[in-house]
Amino acid sequence: MLRSMIMMMKMMIMIMMMMMVVVGVVVVVEMMMIMIMMMKKKMMDDANDDDDEVMI
Repeated sequence: MLRSMIMMMKMMIMIMMMMMVVVGVVVVVEMMMIMIMMMKKKMMDDANDDDDEVMI
């Protein structure tokens, strides 16, 4: 009985670790996408920075 409990705990910890890793990867990817979008927007603004005041 006790051994099965310990096994269950280990499995739960493993699943939690996996979930944490997946969440971390997703967050990093999202951050990278946002950074790339920001960079692209900045480049676009730099390309035509003479008429972007009107847009705002």
